[in-house]
Amino acid sequence: MKLISLDRARVRAATSSSSSKKPSKKAERKKAALSFIGKNSSTEAASKDNDLSKAFSAAKVYEELLVTYKKKPHLKVFKYPLSAQARTKLLAVVAAAAELEVDCTTYIKAQFHVFNDWFSRAPKLHEISSAKSKERVKTYLQGVADSSIRPDAEIKTKVIASPKVSREAKFAHSELQLRSLMMNWNLTAEQVFKSFCQGTHALQYFDREWLKQNKIYQQLKRDGEV
Repeated sequence: MKLISLDRARVRAATSSSSSKKPSKKAERKKAALSFIGKNSSTEAASKDNDLSKAFSAAKVYEELLVTYKKKPHLKVFKYPLSAQARTKLLAVVAAAAELEVDCTTYIKAQFHVFNDWFSRAPKLHEISSAKSKERVKTYLQGVADSSIRPDAEIKTKVIASPKVSREAKFAHSELQLRSLMMNWNLTAEQVFKSFCQGTHALQYFDREWLKQNKIYQQLKRDGEV
């Protein structure tokens, strides 16, 4: 019995001794490396999620402003999830806004204001993230500061009136068009009308009032040849 008890004591002592041994330096280095990789992966994942959130917010601002500007409530600008190209451009906008210490909404709204004033249109996505976009924001902020721009005002499309063309100018253009077609195609006036003026096609080449006064065209029309 004493021998058995002694053996058991030795086994327990051996087991206790092996379990109390410190891990090797190699094992410690491996553990530290795995811990670093885990932390680094978590940091990268968090960074990517943060970037995605910022790009999504910028996309929504641009989309809402464009819908309002064009008065098309069902307009869809982006496909979600955002493409890599769209994310890159939108994150450039976010970075530029941060650099100028303005929020993303102000930055993008500035592009719409300036493009509407200068070009009578909305900015395209690549234009709000271009090198010149920062200057447009500065122009906008200056306008807000001197009260020439109201940031809360609706951005309305400018209506550009078509230039008025006199009756004489229209007639002169039609005469010139007829001579040009006769010379280029080696045709008579009658042949030009028959070739180019079937039905409403005549209005693509000649003024309506001029056609009404052209005797050759009117005769062909009465004869049903144009």
